Amino acid sequence: MPIMEEVNQLHITLEELSDATNGFSDENLIAMGGFGKVYKGISIKRGSIAIKVPSDSLSVYGKFAAYYQGQSRNTETACRGVSLIRDEDSADPIEVRLIRKWQSFAFKDDCFYLFVDKEGYAIEGCGHNRDKAYFEAKMNLQGCYRISDYLSQKPHKSHNVVPGQATIKIAKGTSFMPIDPTGFPSHYFNFLPFEGLPNKIQTNYLLTDYIGCFVSITMDKATPTGRRLLKFLLEDPNGNYIEVALWQEIADRVDIPTLTSTPFPCIVAVTSMKVKEYHRITLESNSPTNVYINPEIPDTYKLVERFNTKYANVPEHLRGRRHVMRLKTRYANIPKQQRRRFTVAELLQMNPAQNSERRFSCMATVKNFVQGKPWFYRGCIHCKRKLLRRSPGWACSYHPNEQQQKFMYCVNAVIEDKSDTTTVTLFDGAVYSLAQINAMTLVLEKGFEDANILPDPLHVIIGKRTVFQLQFNNRVQQEFTRFISNKLLQNPIVAEEIPENNTQGPELQPVQQGRETDTGAPPLTTPAALPSPNRQLDADAPEEGTNMPTVSTKRQLQLDNREANKDKRSRTKE
Repeated sequence: MPIMEEVNQLHITLEELSDATNGFSDENLIAMGGFGKVYKGISIKRGSIAIKVPSDSLSVYGKFAAYYQGQSRNTETACRGVSLIRDEDSADPIEVRLIRKWQSFAFKDDCFYLFVDKEGYAIEGCGHNRDKAYFEAKMNLQGCYRISDYLSQKPHKSHNVVPGQATIKIAKGTSFMPIDPTGFPSHYFNFLPFEGLPNKIQTNYLLTDYIGCFVSITMDKATPTGRRLLKFLLEDPNGNYIEVALWQEIADRVDIPTLTSTPFPCIVAVTSMKVKEYHRITLESNSPTNVYINPEIPDTYKLVERFNTKYANVPEHLRGRRHVMRLKTRYANIPKQQRRRFTVAELLQMNPAQNSERRFSCMATVKNFVQGKPWFYRGCIHCKRKLLRRSPGWACSYHPNEQQQKFMYCVNAVIEDKSDTTTVTLFDGAVYSLAQINAMTLVLEKGFEDANILPDPLHVIIGKRTVFQLQFNNRVQQEFTRFISNKLLQNPIVAEEIPENNTQGPELQPVQQGRETDTGAPPLTTPAALPSPNRQLDADAPEEGTNMPTVSTKRQLQLDNREANKDKRSRTKE
């Protein structure tokens, strides 16, 4: 009697049996012999049960899929092209090569694989991390397999590696049979031309593949959080340049000596990138990103021919370097304080979503503080991230074993110029440059341990005027400030000290390099202010004859408010 008829007579569905035995896992296996395997299980309706699976039958998972589709199955079923797979299709076998595998940052419970068939079409596969050891034992990179007994499902809502209408879900019930690798491609790329990149900014449904000629490494160092960041330039045949940013997890896998020593033209392909816009369009790495140097594909040979033709009459040491020279000379005669200068009103008119990663400079005055917000936080001494409260103290999620901590500024303030007013969170480097005292001293030596009561020494920054380096605050909740500032681009001065006959504003002076500021502003060769390319330098200078409240008046008002609040709290306690 066929197995499906037996199950129907017992009125127990195979799905119920699979749930009772945890997917017929090895942990539930209690006996095995020449005629099959016996599994134990616990059914919600029937309690403890035992199930025998004949050795000459298909896996229960595959038999259930065949029964559900109303068709017989066997191991000789014809294979299906991956481009034809749709959501909830029958699990017809596919013959593919495994070309990539990765652990996702976005979907941390799953492990991911990329398969390509003989036609060159690719499909993404995913399985639960608890089955990862099983997958690793069954499959190797660049191995070719006949895969059956899987499920097809819709693509993820974001971070898809290949275009397609389905992905496959694999598990312990999935079968991986090694096959002859003849005829299977070793790579898969879905390159996007430079002209198509603007349409992919902040759109992560489908990640981007890109190919170009290596120009030079523009950055390779650790960020303030301790993560390595590698950046390099790629050029396309039309003379378009784009910067590729690789975070530590990907950068550590790049063969830097090979990248820099390969004779021109060195073709580099990067896969599964996010398209971001900082000061210009940038490609940023993601968990499935891979970097290929001179991959053996037709696109590489075409680009080599085109670049050799393009630079046939250019000396070798100048090939591909023109853009680097332009970047170095573009701002050579413009002080850092005047680059990308905007007024407060102009910044408020910008779209934060389109400018979330950009940095701007703005000359403004500290007007007052935002009350009711902490003025310091406990940070990690290694990465400066905010510590989380964990018994019995505090800990960093990236350095959980580190016992030491550092108190760091996060002062919420209001800044203004003559165009408008806005809120900003001033972090450690910016506040130290304004107040010339660090948070550690105030908390540990001066005794200002209450994060919600602003200490007196910080009131000296009210009325000071400087050039802030601003970014939009990515915390869009209503109670957070509009901008953040990590450093200043000019030594602060008191606004009332500006001479009345000075129509150009204060003389620009760079912030002095120091252990606490770390502003990175280069020394100026000339003190005279150079005009900004798009706007006047004195656009936000105070008008002559404007009556501005003095620092002493503001200071007295704040002291009066503090005394009133103390009296109110005392009466409440009584």
